[in-house]
Amino acid sequence: MAGKITEKTLRGKEAFELYIKNNGDQSIYTYLTNKYGVAEPTIRGYITHYKNRVISPKPTKEELELYEEIVKIKRTKIGKRVVSSYQGEITNNFKKDLITDFLNIKYIKELVAYAITSPYAIEEIFKNIDSAINYSEYNEEEINKLNKIKEVMEINRKLINDERRINVREKFTSIKNEKNINLICDILEEVLIEGIENLNPIISSYGISRNKFDSSLPKLANGTELEQALYNQYNILLLNENELLEQNYLYMVDCITNGIIKNGISTYFNLLDYFRMTKINPIEFQRRGYKLMKNNIITRREYESVCNFFKLYENSLRLLSHKEALEYYYSISGVPVTKEQKEMIINYIENELGIKLYTGVFENACDEALKNMLVTNNLAYV
Repeated sequence: MAGKITEKTLRGKEAFELYIKNNGDQSIYTYLTNKYGVAEPTIRGYITHYKNRVISPKPTKEELELYEEIVKIKRTKIGKRVVSSYQGEITNNFKKDLITDFLNIKYIKELVAYAITSPYAIEEIFKNIDSAINYSEYNEEEINKLNKIKEVMEINRKLINDERRINVREKFTSIKNEKNINLICDILEEVLIEGIENLNPIISSYGISRNKFDSSLPKLANGTELEQALYNQYNILLLNENELLEQNYLYMVDCITNGIIKNGISTYFNLLDYFRMTKINPIEFQRRGYKLMKNNIITRREYESVCNFFKLYENSLRLLSHKEALEYYYSISGVPVTKEQKEMIINYIENELGIKLYTGVFENACDEALKNMLVTNNLAYV
């Protein structure tokens, strides 16, 4: 069956093809972020989503090979160190501007401070001074001062080098912190678009831990206007989600205890029903439930009933690839799920529910499909 392609797939196809057409040029991200009003990492996510598709529309073998070749070349270029050359005036193999700075220094403290902050290492400074001394432009007084500068710097060599190392570490830490704040902002932007239920997968996609995210988040409260706005919007989202979490916990306890009505039939609450209720990872759902229990919002019995439910499915959270799902055998009374039904189920789980292809969820959906109980939005078929 075929039908409307999801927006994420359409955007991924466009971004993927533009990436190849423009040989990986970064300008495509600027173009697409302006076009769709999303952050650059989201565009990269679209590309990855489309690149990994195995159901049409999907990249051709030739497109995938070309994409990998472009990525390989770009990584090689990024890996090469580029050393910029000195931009000042160079005369007779020494940097004249550097020597002029030294000759204008009056005090030892000033000299040491200059050497600490200079972009040139001590040995390079000495080399420049020696070249300048051998150049007849400088008079005897200036040459004597340059020799004295060398002596003072030699005496203070350890102090200068130690302070330079500290400065480098501080600069690196400052740059690292700035990059970290930008990363947190990118994550929040994507969470505000994709929904807070996708928080953990989004954090993981950026290569940092949840603890790192949580510890870095408060820094935005006193940041720029944009950082504060993102921080406040996230906290509002978090507050609303906590209220919904409490409702979902109590609803889930009731469903586990009394069953659930589907298509007018009372049946057991299963993993598919859980993901219809919330997109939060079961481990995270239990972690938050524990906090609710500690705050006396739910009882220990209610908390444990949910934990016991997930224990039944602890071996059913293995992820399936599209290929594995299409080859997966599931039947009721000898009647197997057809390939067409499997394609419909894959689309339903990933695009309508917006969750990963867990084994247990796939089996529950297969069961409903064979019993003609699976209700999907047919327009979402891809």
